[in-house]
Amino acid sequence: MARIPDYRRLVVVDNHLGHWAQANQITGEPFEIVPGFGVEQLRDLRNQLRDLQDSIGVMEMQLIVARADRNAMFGSTNEQGVWGRLKHYKPLLKARLGSRNPLARTVPAIGRVAPKHFNRILQAFIDHWAEVNAQVTPAFTLGPYTLAMLQAEQAALAEKMTAISQLETALLPLAREQREQLFGDEAEEVREENSIVSRLLLYRAIVRAMFATQPIADSLPDLFPAQSNGAGRLPTVRFNYQPLANGIETWHEVPAEAGDAQMAYVREGGLEEVRTLNQTTPGSVEVIEWPNVSLVDELDEFELRSMNNLTVARGTHDPSLPRPLVAVT
Repeated sequence: MARIPDYRRLVVVDNHLGHWAQANQITGEPFEIVPGFGVEQLRDLRNQLRDLQDSIGVMEMQLIVARADRNAMFGSTNEQGVWGRLKHYKPLLKARLGSRNPLARTVPAIGRVAPKHFNRILQAFIDHWAEVNAQVTPAFTLGPYTLAMLQAEQAALAEKMTAISQLETALLPLAREQREQLFGDEAEEVREENSIVSRLLLYRAIVRAMFATQPIADSLPDLFPAQSNGAGRLPTVRFNYQPLANGIETWHEVPAEAGDAQMAYVREGGLEEVRTLNQTTPGSVEVIEWPNVSLVDELDEFELRSMNNLTVARGTHDPSLPRPLVAVT
């Protein structure tokens, strides 16, 4: 898990750029940690990181807007959407054909209305409506709403869902992986040697060795944040989650070691949110809804925090943790 929050990364690099400029003044020439890598090369990496973060932020906003558009088009958040119209399909068909007509008795069963089923639902109605129109004259309509209109709306919805899928499964995951590879706040065995963190670690080691008796060695800016509880490794909290039509839902098992926990925290991309906890009894499971969180791949971070916003337990995703039958939110 990353130790340096996204919003702090540019600040960390900028602090080291300022410190590096002081090292250049002391040496009287560009101070390089390896041949050809000095403060200007670090600045170039910093700007690459900024551009990647900006690009990711734009894509995350595009995803939020696209999902809202998709839900409005289908009608899960808007009665004027196609789903709002199709709610009248069965009663109007029964009125037209009679409730005992086989077509009136075989209107598609919908099941759970979730985004991944939107296209399947519309296609089922399109197929059924086409069968109805093949057997009746004039063609069956929902007032002014026709089969052709439903087909056009399904095509538009499919196009929107393709764009969402590209963002969710390709564009955003790739950009995030590129950002992590460039920054390098990963385990040492997988960290790229030319990543920003690798360069900063080397810079700090060289400064301490070269200027051991000078103030500049004692004024190195922070790289990794200190542990929030000041007592070694933080406890973990088991959690699980699932996407909703709007946002996500998490549930977690309260650990005995996190007695100071008062808030739950999630991060997904550049979005960070907190919720006040209702359950603090060890072993209990609390469900929390996060309507503003748009999930891409896996949830980035889940933590329990104190009222002072200090991390008291880090989340460990456990897909086997069952959701409680009665949700306490």
